Amino acid sequence: MSPPRPAPDTRKAATMLAPRLAPLLRALAILITYRFPRHTRLAPLVTPLYAYLTSLSRRLAATLARIATGRPPRKTQRTTQRTTQRATPAKPHKPKFRLPAGKAWLIRALPNEAVTFRGYIETLLAEPEIAALLAEHQVVRRLLAPIRRALADEQPKIRRKTPPSIPHTPPQSPPPFIPLHFLFPQAPPKIEA
Repeated sequence: MSPPRPAPDTRKAATMLAPRLAPLLRALAILITYRFPRHTRLAPLVTPLYAYLTSLSRRLAATLARIATGRPPRKTQRTTQRTTQRATPAKPHKPKFRLPAGKAWLIRALPNEAVTFRGYIETLLAEPEIAALLAEHQVVRRLLAPIRRALADEQPKIRRKTPPSIPHTPPQSPPPFIPLHFLFPQAPPKIEA
């Protein structure tokens, strides 16, 4: 029997995740800038996606640096608006960029290349130390959730139905022989070829 494994060190995992994940996110951003302009529907997403992926890389690096030094990661706080009326009219709020909401939308947009990136990223995140880091720190999971959803496996779960059971009937004996004179009392019909 082998000795029990020591608990993974999440601080060490935090220091090694950012430098390994940042090049993947940068390469994915570059790939998007080359491939998306060819599609009319996806071309408007090039600039916001590039900015999102580079920003995600920076935010992830900052969060992991805080975890590596032992400080708690900053939680994303939502600002609450006051109910008091302002004297000056508010400027129109520019809506925050959101990734397309569908699961595996990036796989559908770039089927060959995105599958490769999904393999690299999921293999990296499945390593024991990094998986322990993700399990311990919800902030890191929340940062990675949109890109993991965009690169999710789009294969639908197939529910295999059990084949319909054929009722088992005991073998029957062949039907009894009926003589032709019972079927045709006059004479058997003539069949011409």
